[in-house]
Amino acid sequence: MNKAVIIGSANLLNIKIENLLLSNGFKSVEIVKNPSTLNVKKHVWENTECFIIDLDHSEADLVSVIKELRQQGTSKNIPIISLSGNSDLKSLKRALAAGCNEFLVKPFDMSLLLTRVYKVCVINQVAEKENPELHAKKDAVTLKWVKDFEVGIPQIDEEHKELIYHFNQLYLLMKEGRGHEYFEELLLFLKNYVAVHFEHEEELQVKAQYQSMRNIGKCIAILQKKYMNSKKNIVEHKLQTGI
Repeated sequence: MNKAVIIGSANLLNIKIENLLLSNGFKSVEIVKNPSTLNVKKHVWENTECFIIDLDHSEADLVSVIKELRQQGTSKNIPIISLSGNSDLKSLKRALAAGCNEFLVKPFDMSLLLTRVYKVCVINQVAEKENPELHAKKDAVTLKWVKDFEVGIPQIDEEHKELIYHFNQLYLLMKEGRGHEYFEELLLFLKNYVAVHFEHEEELQVKAQYQSMRNIGKCIAILQKKYMNSKKNIVEHKLQTGI
């Protein structure tokens, strides 16, 4: 991934987020420390794949900044994740109405933030008409999302699309003999995906009073065990081969 932009003060949380993104695939991270002086119209957002906006910055109305970003040609389609210690519904609605894609309430687990970052970046890439990573080779047999895959719940459908994206990424790299380069990133995605996606499905099952929902805990335990075994195998393979 290219670049992420954090808008808010250079506090400990945002510095932790910067380090998190740099250690998980982003080539660069920019922290805009003084959003009140930010000229959205003149700023160049080249190669930016995601905005993370800390709404608790006291010196600026960052909801207005979100609105401006959504009005500019260079930034209107870049995903936005908003962070706030204020969990009231009014704040959430304001941020979503302004144009943010995801909203996290502090405190939150960093792995959850990373999952949301991957999610919005993946969806944004899939939405592009020409995706150089997925369509670099005309003879590549990649999976494509079709209407038959839909369950009719937008959040769940979007999360299922992430699986197809990562399958395609792995497949294309394997065709080039570079699949091993993607294993660790893929495992990290799957670890976070299992925790977040099944939590969302469980919430829906509780609301629907689904009779077999108790089985989901067993499924999660099995998947987590497989994750640990896969991670162990990759570490052992690296030690043996040096790859």
